[in-house]
Amino acid sequence: MIPGAYRVELAIGSETHTAELLITKDPRLGTTPDDYARQYALLKELYDKTSALNAAVKRIRRINRQLRALAEQAGDGNIDLVDKARTAATELSAIERVLVDVDRESPRDTLRHPAGLNDTLVDLINTVAIADMAPTAPADAVSREIMAQVDAQLAKLDLMLASDIANINRLAAARSIAHVSF
Repeated sequence: MIPGAYRVELAIGSETHTAELLITKDPRLGTTPDDYARQYALLKELYDKTSALNAAVKRIRRINRQLRALAEQAGDGNIDLVDKARTAATELSAIERVLVDVDRESPRDTLRHPAGLNDTLVDLINTVAIADMAPTAPADAVSREIMAQVDAQLAKLDLMLASDIANINRLAAARSIAHVSF
């Protein structure tokens, strides 16, 4: 957190309590206000990217459930629609697999399976937040690279929604079958 004066509020029911607090810099450190600001800015980007990644994974899982239900409802008379739904679900699962380790069942599984981008983001948050200083050049560079990889996967998801899932919805609507909401 950037040293400075802050006001905190605690709301409990209809009551709100406020307090002023002052966060001071460790006088033994030569960290400048700009260093703290750079650290905070990168941490905020990493937290925001982690939130976007988590929201995308939830969205993928929700859409995959809907695609499975659509394929079941469509039945054998709509084999083309069933195939498109199954293919889309497989492609969505591939995106999810890059974003998170879907095979992890226990903490020890981190040794058995490759880390998802979410694990890497959390590790980067820990690396950047561990000291009261500006992020190192390597930490900043790796953070930017991993965030770009997340953005690439999110762009794939958006493209799938705009093309494949939208096409599935058009086919389902034409056949009076429930569509996928996203």
